[in-house]
Amino acid sequence: MLYSFLKQSVNISPDAIVFYSDNYKCTYIELDEKVTILSNGLLQKGLKKGDRIASYLLNCPEGIYLYFACFKIGVSVVIIHPSFRDFEIRLLIENTQPKLLVTQLELYKNIQQFVNEFSSLKDYCYLIDCSHNENSNILPFTDLLDKTYQTENLIEEISGEQEAIIYLTSGSTGRSKCVQSNHKQYFSYLETYKTFQFNYNDKFLLISPINSLTGLILGILPAVRYGSTFYYLSTNLPSKQYMKMIPPVLYEQKITYFFCISSTLRNLIEEIEQYTEKQYRKNFLRYCFVGGEKFSKLSSEKSRKYLGIYPHEVYGLTETSGPFAISADYPPICGRFKPLNETIKFRITNDNWEDMPYNTSGEITIYSDTIMTGYVNDQETTQKIIKNGWMKTGDIGYLESDDILNVVGRLKQIIICNGCNINLLELEETIRECNDVYEVCATSIPYMESEKPVVYVTFHSSHSINIVEDEEYLFSYLKGRIADFKIPLYIRILDVLPKNIIGKIDRKMLSEKALKEFTQHEI
Repeated sequence: MLYSFLKQSVNISPDAIVFYSDNYKCTYIELDEKVTILSNGLLQKGLKKGDRIASYLLNCPEGIYLYFACFKIGVSVVIIHPSFRDFEIRLLIENTQPKLLVTQLELYKNIQQFVNEFSSLKDYCYLIDCSHNENSNILPFTDLLDKTYQTENLIEEISGEQEAIIYLTSGSTGRSKCVQSNHKQYFSYLETYKTFQFNYNDKFLLISPINSLTGLILGILPAVRYGSTFYYLSTNLPSKQYMKMIPPVLYEQKITYFFCISSTLRNLIEEIEQYTEKQYRKNFLRYCFVGGEKFSKLSSEKSRKYLGIYPHEVYGLTETSGPFAISADYPPICGRFKPLNETIKFRITNDNWEDMPYNTSGEITIYSDTIMTGYVNDQETTQKIIKNGWMKTGDIGYLESDDILNVVGRLKQIIICNGCNINLLELEETIRECNDVYEVCATSIPYMESEKPVVYVTFHSSHSINIVEDEEYLFSYLKGRIADFKIPLYIRILDVLPKNIIGKIDRKMLSEKALKEFTQHEI
């Protein structure tokens, strides 16, 4: 099914550019030709509908060819983000047992020590940047691009129920899980983009890697679905250098749409401010989507100043194949959402799946055609959160009388201190309003038979740090703005906050750090 989007755009605009980068561009007809050759090569190597291929790549055209070749022949793609750590890669491969791995020499070195442990990959590891190797299980990707392969007669019809993608949840607040989604779920998700009337004049900017779920579902697939063009950058760069590359591309390439997480946009706005301060730059943006974390009114207004538009806050999960809700207002009000289309429904439920009254907080529960098939090899957890087409999100929120959804935070980000609820996200938002603060994360530790919040912050580079004075300043800043019982036990100032693979602050890692510090020093 998903391959049909490419075929449709080829038929309409075969010579239009589908994607490009600094030194490479590809038309729709050229992409389809590459996809046909590669799909024939995969079939020739014995791959068949229902098999799985692991893709572990930095940004490159081959990653795009591989997606659509797999979609064409009914092979699902196990996406290994280039920033995944060893244990995450092991978890994905162990659970999915892919028949073939496509990677690059630079990344292969990261997994060389353990990849041979997996029997399914023993003889099928292809590198896109090497020739024949003495190591028998390392093969050049060009072996899959032999134009003499003729296997079109082996291609079967692909149904909507056919598995398409397996991806790992970020694990920022808990255990990572392998999410399994099919063609129909992504097809339904892409139909929600009709609202935005994308067309062949639009240019998408991929800020996320090609080899990521975000890059695929919020960039590549919608661009191809609507005959648009997408631009990608190199991803093997330090984050600060990468950020500096984006403003010139945004303006010079006349980008009309991009998506990024909230913290990335806050950082990007600073780079845009510096880039445009000496010279006027015309902005062509029609849409900017932001998600992953709450995006404050202050950040929204600053974005409006430098982007020319307000970002649309979107809300979704890996388990829902992407966003299912968008800002209910324009200008947007942080955390207030409406469904992306009329087929998506919201409920607020308690632990027994019973509906809560309007304006009463509970767990956000959604109904959508985009909800995942389930967690791979974890039917028990799947059945706990999905019931009769409805899925519990793990987020807390409430519905207004007109069914507008207000997202309060994660269930795991509400703690109880001496019988009182403390919303860690509210604490973060309050601290983030301090002009000198760059990033903030609130977590908690067990304290006197209860819980107590602790906070980690970083300051803007222009701020001269004095640890003692800055911590005292932040405490005094909070005391006039929040209730005393919400004041954190301590505040730590760091050079950087750890991030997970999609660039969100790694709350799990900071929680472990806080617990370790508390245990060691008995604060």
